[in-house]
Amino acid sequence: MTHHSVTRTLSDLSFAVYEIESGDVDTYDPIDDSWVWHGNPIQGDAERAVERLFETTLGYGVRNIDHKQKYPLQNALGLKLNHSRRSFISYPPEWVPEYLTNEIVSKSSSVGDADPLDLVERDGIPDLLVYTKESPHECTLVEVKMPPETFEPTQIEWFKQFPFLDIRVACVFESQNQRDQFISSYTVEKLLQNVAQEAPDRPELPPSELRDVIEQVEVGDRILFNERQSPYTVVSTDATRSTNQREVSGIEVQSRNGNTYVLSEAGDWYCGNGPYCRSLWWAELITDS
Repeated sequence: MTHHSVTRTLSDLSFAVYEIESGDVDTYDPIDDSWVWHGNPIQGDAERAVERLFETTLGYGVRNIDHKQKYPLQNALGLKLNHSRRSFISYPPEWVPEYLTNEIVSKSSSVGDADPLDLVERDGIPDLLVYTKESPHECTLVEVKMPPETFEPTQIEWFKQFPFLDIRVACVFESQNQRDQFISSYTVEKLLQNVAQEAPDRPELPPSELRDVIEQVEVGDRILFNERQSPYTVVSTDATRSTNQREVSGIEVQSRNGNTYVLSEAGDWYCGNGPYCRSLWWAELITDS
């Protein structure tokens, strides 16, 4: 599959940052920055562009929340890591995990005896941790999107579980015109309603039917699986990913933002959101009418 690579600097991009709780949206014009991104464009580059926006232009501290880690937020905070790794990476100051812990303890009814930070370590957690470098101390969790990219159901559920945390959605656009057209139509309510559709009612397929779907696809085909509502493109029919649990072999599919996943005819899929795989229970080949 051919990818059309582009090279851009931040001066080519525009941003819109939605605040989930208030519904406010802030826009940022292209910024003067020589940092170059390469891609088709891909999600990782969009995240790095937003990192540069918050850090270089707006003066915040930023840490990427790596979803491939078992504890993505706590690893971003420098917790649950060995000392050798902490020695060469700059982590947020101690008040940041304390701030988040206090917010969760004081405003969540489901903490119990659990570590408060463990509660948020679930699918759907946003991409970036953004925090002030000086008083007053404030933290923001930022989900990065490149419209028309939409939210996964797990992300919407995460927003609903932790409405008391400061959550924002940073949309990256390739031009000011594209950004202005988008925000003229999308309030934060419409943005979330548009993508927070009820998951379709899809019955679990028998293993033989699931295997038939996986075996018949070819490179370039489009496929839906589980509760996903946007089709994925098949980029390989012979792919393997290793997890901490097992090796997953099957077809490799790619989302519109460049994320890749491996679906196995054995009923597993490597989700890329942690060092583990999950159950694959439904799949369908999309045919053009």
